[in-house]
Amino acid sequence: MQETESGYSPIFIARQPVFDGRMNLWGHELLFRDSEEARHARIDDPDRATASVIADGFALALEAMLPGQYMLVNMPQGLLEEEYVTALPAEVCIPEILETVHPTPEVLERLQLLKARGYTLALDDFVGQPGNEALLELADIIKVDVLAVPPDDLPALVASLHRRGAQLLAEKVEDNAMFHRCLDLGFTLFQGFFFARPEVVPGRKPSVAQSTLVRLLPQLSGPAEPRKLGRTIGTDPGLSYRLLRHINSAWYGLTRTVSSVEHAVLLLGERPTRTWLLAVLLSDAAKGAKGHELTFVAVRRALP
Repeated sequence: MQETESGYSPIFIARQPVFDGRMNLWGHELLFRDSEEARHARIDDPDRATASVIADGFALALEAMLPGQYMLVNMPQGLLEEEYVTALPAEVCIPEILETVHPTPEVLERLQLLKARGYTLALDDFVGQPGNEALLELADIIKVDVLAVPPDDLPALVASLHRRGAQLLAEKVEDNAMFHRCLDLGFTLFQGFFFARPEVVPGRKPSVAQSTLVRLLPQLSGPAEPRKLGRTIGTDPGLSYRLLRHINSAWYGLTRTVSSVEHAVLLLGERPTRTWLLAVLLSDAAKGAKGHELTFVAVRRALP
């Protein structure tokens, strides 16, 4: 991503709304985009795309959302195993387990920990494929790709999912007929082009000095002292701005604007702050394969 002359880089996040059966807005799925004109995601690196959503896209998307709504955030396997989603509040953010995630013992353990911390879990793009039984057991919301399931097979699939007790979300609802059919089958949440296409929200993020990143990495390799972490962040105007924008987003419910970086770190807590910083490091990694790999290895080692 090219940096502008003013030291800012553009960021883009797409929001696709999710509705309930009465056509009330329930929330949005947050989607990475690489330009304002992009209608679909072009993702070469899903880990970095999700890190960008966590680091900056979440706060950007919140600016146009109302209290009481939820956000679905795609979680690829690498970031799911490292609990990057814990940088976002469980009351709002719903990790969406992508169809590419394998139910390894490590993944299942992480998912159980997330549930214990209050997160609602969604399973993406389910069409009845085998091998996902363990993920189905943990999912609170199951997203069914209704376009990918043969029409004659959909009732039986839905009936089997109802027995699990999870909430069902029909995704890729293309027309009114499909909406009413899914409603009759017992789906309670709906997403697709019939309702709205993803809307791209543009924004900017200030650059972070490499010297700041070098000083931060040792502090992130284990539990950090919050005040020391806050002082390091405070030496970098770009990073300070991004953290304050994150903590002052509406969903944290603060009655007063936080203007002190050290105060922001104390309010967020040591672990969420560290995880958010690691997402920033990963999202800002050099695009070259070597530069990204070195950053990614360093970031992965920083989380226990």
